[in-house]
Amino acid sequence: MEQAPAGFKTDFLRIILLFTAIYVLSELASASLGLGSDYTKTYAIIYMMVLAFGIFITTILLALPNLVVIRTYGFKVIMKAVTNGFAFLFPFAMMAVLSDYVFKWNAAQPIASAALFTCVSVSASDLMKLGGSKTGNLVFSLIASIVFLLLFMGCGMLANTFLK
Repeated sequence: MEQAPAGFKTDFLRIILLFTAIYVLSELASASLGLGSDYTKTYAIIYMMVLAFGIFITTILLALPNLVVIRTYGFKVIMKAVTNGFAFLFPFAMMAVLSDYVFKWNAAQPIASAALFTCVSVSASDLMKLGGSKTGNLVFSLIASIVFLLLFMGCGMLANTFLK
């Protein structure tokens, strides 16, 4: 097995930024539902679990078209590419904070949706750089993004339907 390129090292700071962004987006998305403070913490935890599950789904789905990359570098490079891709959640989380608190826009859900789609795409493009299937990464990243967005947006729709 070959050594992964230098850009595929996941450091502690990226993981801290990833979890911070997940927490911030979860809090803002649950607060944007307008259900009151009793439900906000509960839905923040649910959103955090959905985001963690979505990262797991993305890792599994992006491993399917990248068997060549797995054979060459090992499965860890798939996980590192997904972690590096999801580090892009942090700037989107900061945009959500800015829109919510400075501009008083209720835009946490759309910003989170754009962030999830971008993060999955960046993860797939990193794997393409290592020799992964271009068509497979395109198709499976689209599937992962759609599943991820349906889970994330579905939580908000269910909360608005049943709790209001």
